[in-house]
Amino acid sequence: MSFVYPSFLFALFTLSIPVIIHFFNLQKDKVVWFTQLKFLKEVKESSSRRRKLKHWLILLCRVLFLTMLVFLFAQPFIPGTDKTNTQKETLVSIYLDNSQSMTAENSEGPLFYQGLKKAEEIISGFTPQTKFQLLTNEYKAGSHTVQSSRKILSRLAEVKISQIFRSMESVYQRQLSFFSQQKESDKYIFWLSDFNKSTAADLTKIQPDTSISFFMIPLQSASDQNLYVDSVYTENPFIRPGTRNRLYVRLVNEGSKEVKNLTVRMMLDSLRAGTSQLTIPPKGKGVAEFNFTVYDDNWKKGTIEFDDNPIAFDNNYFFSFKPSRNINIAYIYEGAEKNYMKKVFSSDSVFHFRSFSYHAIDYSYLEGMNLIILDGVWNPSEALSVLLLKHIERGGALSIFPPKEVSPENLTTGNTLKTNLFFTSFFDKISFPSPVWKSGLEGNQSEIKNFSSEEDEDDSTYILNETSDESVTDYSNLAPVHVNASDFWEGVFDISAKGKAKKGALTESMDMPRAVARIRWENSNKVSQQPIIKFRNDEPYFSVFNAENGKIYLFASEIQSKDCNLALHALFVPMVYKMAISSIKNIPIAWSLQYPIIEIPISTAPKEAIIKLKGNQLELIPQSRISGGKLYLDIPREITQAGHYLLSGIENTIVSLNAGKEESQLSSYTKDELKAIFPNTMHIHFPEVKEGALKSYISEYRWGKPLWEYCLMGCLFFLLGEVLLIRFWK
Repeated sequence: MSFVYPSFLFALFTLSIPVIIHFFNLQKDKVVWFTQLKFLKEVKESSSRRRKLKHWLILLCRVLFLTMLVFLFAQPFIPGTDKTNTQKETLVSIYLDNSQSMTAENSEGPLFYQGLKKAEEIISGFTPQTKFQLLTNEYKAGSHTVQSSRKILSRLAEVKISQIFRSMESVYQRQLSFFSQQKESDKYIFWLSDFNKSTAADLTKIQPDTSISFFMIPLQSASDQNLYVDSVYTENPFIRPGTRNRLYVRLVNEGSKEVKNLTVRMMLDSLRAGTSQLTIPPKGKGVAEFNFTVYDDNWKKGTIEFDDNPIAFDNNYFFSFKPSRNINIAYIYEGAEKNYMKKVFSSDSVFHFRSFSYHAIDYSYLEGMNLIILDGVWNPSEALSVLLLKHIERGGALSIFPPKEVSPENLTTGNTLKTNLFFTSFFDKISFPSPVWKSGLEGNQSEIKNFSSEEDEDDSTYILNETSDESVTDYSNLAPVHVNASDFWEGVFDISAKGKAKKGALTESMDMPRAVARIRWENSNKVSQQPIIKFRNDEPYFSVFNAENGKIYLFASEIQSKDCNLALHALFVPMVYKMAISSIKNIPIAWSLQYPIIEIPISTAPKEAIIKLKGNQLELIPQSRISGGKLYLDIPREITQAGHYLLSGIENTIVSLNAGKEESQLSSYTKDELKAIFPNTMHIHFPEVKEGALKSYISEYRWGKPLWEYCLMGCLFFLLGEVLLIRFWK
């Protein structure tokens, strides 16, 4: 025990006053004469003992009264446990978790409102001179400046639930950054959170600074029962007007109780488009199916709704899509027309297919194509080259099959391809490395070798093989498809097969097409190339190149001949289907607010466009950049609510934003788990106080527990005791 004013203890000498009065009482006894003393002695002795006891008790009350009075002025207290309290300026950083999971409840009400009350108690537990930082999940601009208690209390009244969440490591680094900008002071950190395991991340990565006093105040919900949407996806990669489409919604039951007969509603443009009922087991998943039809190609705003209480923040899921009427495909061939492509694409009305001979091209029709296929066209005209370049820049797809033979006029001395051929000029325009074309036969060699000069050593080299039977390199069958090596095959092979493919090829015994390489190219770090199918000697047979805003699909051999049987193989149909479907710029139907940047495929890229996001009573100009046919958009921190937002400036697009599903997983760190993560740390505290007692806890931690109130009560008690002894003890 210590004293605020220890000098008052010198007043304890006053305790001798009642002692002196007691022992030197100058009052004289009165003599009373009695005629009979027979019974007087017994009564006298009894009265004397009672009187002496009374006087001793009165003396004790007086001494203790004076002692308590002296202590009252000296103000005794039990010293606090704060080792960082150096009487310097005090800085307090308070993190109030205002994420959606804080809407959960316990016996004391919603966790968020409990956090608000505790934050107010924390502020009142410090002196008015203390400087504060209030940190919420939005990381607002004013949260990085020092503010007074009055200003912080005013900001607390404005804090609302946000759909943004932060990891505790991110919060801690933010608080350390705040302290580093201030002068030397006593530092305190308070975390008011439910410590959701999905959002708090790995707490073991946090190494608390021992010069800072930590106070972790976990707010626990009473139940983990909750439903949320895990994903929303369509049966087909694009939605067509006038036809029946199907939407799947996967829901997760996070709780330990079965959910029976849950009604899930699908809304399109504020109108109900369908309902579905399902039962979801504990800790399980369920899929709701919706059939719907749209009748135009305008953007559609969709919402998935269901009722789940008391956690309701994730009962709505927003999505949007733009229906696609058709995929336009043009097939340009050299020589005799082949019907392989026509047979594939004419079987489905979603494809608008038209074929052209190289010598009879309708150039006006080609301008609206999604996919252009060149079959054996190696020396296109300047007009076609310009059109193909614009097609790629617009975001279209180009598929190229080489011819089986090359006419002599396209070869120079030494069988080198002329530099005015399509690949040399066209690939150079779209920023591919300039290829070196060689096909030189040396003597009677049966295999064409890859020649390149030293200065072009790092470039991709394209080689056309001589077509005589003696000089063709026969690679026999192609290597099995590596499903996990490219997302091109997504949706072609089933999940179980893809799971096996993680160890390599789909299956080594898989029947593959037979092909002979007419051209060869090498991998280069200067070209964005993704091999899709390879020969067994690991050379590429079918690769995709990202060029400008579009894609180029390059094959090493012709479609069909006596040496190549791709068109007759079962892999041909899904392969060309995937090329056609990939030519459509599919925009994801939903994004998470947790994504700092979203990618949106675009067809045009005006240089001076002003991009805006508008929705939920907000209109913002976000930071953005355009690269590789995509718009990279920073989600402004002002957007904290899920919903539909109109993106304007380039191509009017609906962007649907949702809260991260991590918030819906209500499993949280308990106080015991937190203590286990941060063991044996004297500067980390876990207050266990009742509602309204946090203020006194902080005060006692910093300054100790004052005892003057007990001294005052002691003074009154002993004074009252003396009065009662004198008044009623006869």
